[in-house]
Amino acid sequence: ARLPDGRFLAIGEMGATAEGRHDVLLFPGDPADRATGDPVHLRYTAPRGYRPTDAVALDERHLLVLNRRLTLQDLFTATIAIVDLPERLAPDAILKAHTLARLAPPLLSDNFEGMAVTRDQGRAIVWIISDDNHEFFQRTLLLKFQLPAGL
Repeated sequence: ARLPDGRFLAIGEMGATAEGRHDVLLFPGDPADRATGDPVHLRYTAPRGYRPTDAVALDERHLLVLNRRLTLQDLFTATIAIVDLPERLAPDAILKAHTLARLAPPLLSDNFEGMAVTRDQGRAIVWIISDDNHEFFQRTLLLKFQLPAGL
């Protein structure tokens, strides 16, 4: 996720710790630019049993994270979580998810992997996408949600 101040935050999907924390790298600039300095190591705590698949900055102090899980009972389910970013992200800081929405049966659910945020008349619009991966049990979906005022 590119933060409004130009820093980049990357969350690892795989390899969670026993506490359910995922590695996060916070780069001082674009990681594709050789001039960007070394990243700071952080941790992300996803909702229990979920893994992060995408993240986007909502504003200077909030990050939205799309998380998914796969179980035999429900197949794919997802959560949209918000993370309150501290003013200063110190090394080894823990970023904690607070679930805003859950996409699971009997409601619409699938292998959601991507997210974007746009603005419409000052309101935050969240776009979520899944793809079928050429599998009969998955679909390609594009969902659009409007966040409540104040988020």
